[in-house]
Amino acid sequence: MRIDDIKLILCWTMIVRQYVIQCNVAYITYCPCMGRLGNQIEQFLGMIAFAIKLNRTLVLPPWNIMSSLQANFVPFGNLFNITTLVPVHQFVSLESFMLNEAPVIWPAAKRTALCFRPRSGPLFNDCNAKNGNPFKEFWDKFNVSFTGSSFYFPLSTDDPKEKWDQLFPSETYPVLAFIGPPSSFPVRPENRVFHRYLEWNSHINLVTENFINRWLNKPVVGVHLRNGEDFSNACSHLKSGLRILFSSAQCHGDFNELPPYKVTEDMCIPSKELVLHTISYGVRLIKAKTIYVSTDNDPMLSLIRRHFTDTTRYLSKTFFLWQRLEYMVFEVLSLGSRSSQ
Repeated sequence: MRIDDIKLILCWTMIVRQYVIQCNVAYITYCPCMGRLGNQIEQFLGMIAFAIKLNRTLVLPPWNIMSSLQANFVPFGNLFNITTLVPVHQFVSLESFMLNEAPVIWPAAKRTALCFRPRSGPLFNDCNAKNGNPFKEFWDKFNVSFTGSSFYFPLSTDDPKEKWDQLFPSETYPVLAFIGPPSSFPVRPENRVFHRYLEWNSHINLVTENFINRWLNKPVVGVHLRNGEDFSNACSHLKSGLRILFSSAQCHGDFNELPPYKVTEDMCIPSKELVLHTISYGVRLIKAKTIYVSTDNDPMLSLIRRHFTDTTRYLSKTFFLWQRLEYMVFEVLSLGSRSSQ
């Protein structure tokens, strides 16, 4: 094959590739800038539904695995399989998007940030997309700076595609880059179905299974304690008459149809006595040999050990793991049903 022929093929390949990219110019992405991993996952499920509605490819941002309140961005695929999401919609990782598609359809000179209303910051009437933590760290990681801002008020994810297209046509806005996910938290009941397509990747599965096999004598009771200062402060809002907080609907129903028909203080931040009573029930129910505790603050290990010293013969040990590897804690707890076998 002649050199000229090779050049012609390469040129044709580049033209076709650019044409394909330009034909699929509708993308949507966001900064995972709210809360810990659990919150991010719930909002991600809502973003799937939103991307489907707008018929835009969802650009998957990394997960923000906070360590000592510092942002630590882990690529989406390092935790979850992207391939298992494919039957639902079109997805691409943000890392891949910035390398391949962005130079063509989202050049640096034409990057607009989207927010509901102007945010406080150095610029007037602007999203100030890189003002604060972890906003700046997130966009800087991908060398993204914005040349302008657009506000989507009064729209919400409930509004039909036609209204969003009218305000943000794909010809002008090939990428909807939100400074935070517009989807609701907690996740809406109709969007929970998408969680079945969210699977831990093989590496996370292997590490977690090895951890369980090495350290946890089965059956296992898993305990997730939120008793840190930030969560206690959040629970204090119940005094204002809130009927739902975070994911409390799992206890009282999505429409407060189950007793006690609202979120209670005991649900939000239970007393130590109630924690011990609840753990005792689980231990007796499955004749547990291990209590696995994860927490954001106080594991209550001394109390738990003392409580079970004289009451349970078959309980072999308690185990506690700090939430530095937050994703691993989630999977260990999610494997509780299998761990109890």
